[in-house]
Amino acid sequence: MSSSTRQKPVKISPVRKALFYGVLFLIINSVTLLVAEGVVRLSGVAPAIAHIQTEELGLSPNPRLGWYPRPHVLERNNKGFHDDDWERPDPDAFRIVVLGDSVADGKKEWNQTYRQAFPWLLEKKLQDLKRSVQVYNLAVDGYNTMQEVENFRLHGQQLRPHLVLLEYCLNDTLYVAGNALTAMIRMEYYEEYKRNYMMNDLLVWSHLYRIIFLTFFQDDLDEMDVGLDVSRYNILYKDTVQQSLYELKTMAASQGFELLLIIFPNHTAFNRYAPFSYEEGLYPFKKDHLLIENRARNAGIRTIDLLPAVRDCYRKQGSQAVDILHLNPAGHECVASFLSRYLIAEGLVPQDFRN
Repeated sequence: MSSSTRQKPVKISPVRKALFYGVLFLIINSVTLLVAEGVVRLSGVAPAIAHIQTEELGLSPNPRLGWYPRPHVLERNNKGFHDDDWERPDPDAFRIVVLGDSVADGKKEWNQTYRQAFPWLLEKKLQDLKRSVQVYNLAVDGYNTMQEVENFRLHGQQLRPHLVLLEYCLNDTLYVAGNALTAMIRMEYYEEYKRNYMMNDLLVWSHLYRIIFLTFFQDDLDEMDVGLDVSRYNILYKDTVQQSLYELKTMAASQGFELLLIIFPNHTAFNRYAPFSYEEGLYPFKKDHLLIENRARNAGIRTIDLLPAVRDCYRKQGSQAVDILHLNPAGHECVASFLSRYLIAEGLVPQDFRN
C-alpha cells in the first residue's frame, strides 16, 4: 500500500453549481448587453424618442390639465409661467394669484414682455398705492376654466393666496387651444417623437431596447389611431365651466381666500354688415357675459365685467386689442388701472396688511 493516499475529489452540490453558472451567465450577459448598448449609442442608429415638448408647452399625463408650460423658456420663470421667478409665498405680502389663458399670459406675440401684461402691471399699481402686494401670474396659453382650476390645485394653493382672480375669456367654455392638444399627441406618434402607451422608462433610457422594440412593433405604432389617445383628454372638450367654478369656490371656502371672476370682452365681430362697437345695445356678445355671470352667481362667486372699463378706455385712447381676444399694451394698462382701483374700493386688497 502506498504511503500517499489519493485525495478524494471535491463534490459541489447541484444548488451551488446552478447558482455559480447562473451568476456567471448573468455577468456575461450583462457585459454583453452593456457593450451592445454602448455600440448602439455610439453608432446613433436608434431613433430619438421622448415626450413631446413644443417650444413652450409639454403634453401632460393629467387629462384635466392637457399640457403644461416649460420653465425658463421664452421669458417663462422657474415654474413655467410668464412672471418673475418665485419659490414660496411672500410672508410679508398680500398675495394675489391670477388664473387665466393667453389673455393674461402676456406672450410676446401681443406684448414686448410679460411686464406689459395686466397681472404684472396690477402688482406695480397696487404697490404704488402703498399696498404690500405680490401678484403671481399662473396663466397658461389656451387653458379653459377647468384647466385653470386644475392648475391652481397643482401650483396655486401652495402660494397660500389671499385673493384669486379668475380671468374669464368668452371662449373658455369649450375652446381647447385650436386643437393644439391633438397636434401635440400626433407629434408624439410620428417623426422623431414616436411614442405610444407601451412607452416606459427603459425605452427612453436604452437605445438597444428601443431599436429592438421599434423593429418588432414599428407596424403597430404606424397603424395606431391618434384619436385613441386623444380620447384620454375628452373631458377638455366638454363644457365643465359650472363644475369647475364650484370646485374653485369649495377651495376658496376651505382655504380662506377671496375669489373674483373677471369677464373680459371680445373685441371684434366678424360681420361686415354690423361694425363692431363696445357701446351698450351694439356690443354683439352681451349674452355670453350674462351666461358666465349667471354661472358664477350659481357658484357663489363675485364677478366684475370689464366691458364698461374697456369701453371707456377705447373712447379716450382708441384701440385696446390686437384681435378678438388679446389686449394690446394699452388694453393691459387699462385693465390693470381699473382693477387696482376696483380691488381697493371693494376692500378686496386691504390698506394695512398683516398676515
